Amino acid sequence: MAPPSLDPDPELARVRRQRAARAERSTGLDAPATRAGSGRMLLSVGLVVASVVAVVFLAFALWLGAAPGAAGETSPGRSVEARWSAAVAAATGRPFGVGLACELHASLGADEGALARVGLRVRCGDELVYDSTAPTHALSFVDFDAEERVSETDARPRYALRYEDRGSPALRTQIELDTGKERARLWREGAEPFALELRVDAWSEARSGAPLLSR
Repeated sequence: MAPPSLDPDPELARVRRQRAARAERSTGLDAPATRAGSGRMLLSVGLVVASVVAVVFLAFALWLGAAPGAAGETSPGRSVEARWSAAVAAATGRPFGVGLACELHASLGADEGALARVGLRVRCGDELVYDSTAPTHALSFVDFDAEERVSETDARPRYALRYEDRGSPALRTQIELDTGKERARLWREGAEPFALELRVDAWSEARSGAPLLSR
């Protein structure tokens, strides 16, 4: 009688391989690979979220600019009042004759080594034609620059000012001022429109006291 064969039965081996394969699938060892398109989808979602955040931030910034009395005024620790003499060069919509005396008053302060704006008022005759601190309930976009110069003869500071305030034309008075060019223009559209051209002194009147900026 021939001895039994030591080789495994082929049919038994095949059944064992099938069982092992089913066990691997049931334990997740053959989980499908992640699709490449899922990375692109996550990137697209991230870009959409970033765009929404940017839009919300821009809207908040515009809301701050539109808040009443929030035309960019600062509150430095020390401030001075600078005054310029001016005169009407041309006027429409206001009973101002050419040569009518005007005054410009700017409150200036020092903020981290630079001049900072606090407020600007323009008066012609008895009428206040512009006040940056007055509430407007309108958008306002302001550009501001100032220079301080200390006289070598009397050591008293004087100031030059460039100031531009543009906003909703039907709701507020707008102004373009450049004392370096010795001119100012004010206007308002909508209800009670007017336009003014002013001749302005290049430098403010000398004031007493120490300069705002350290020397």
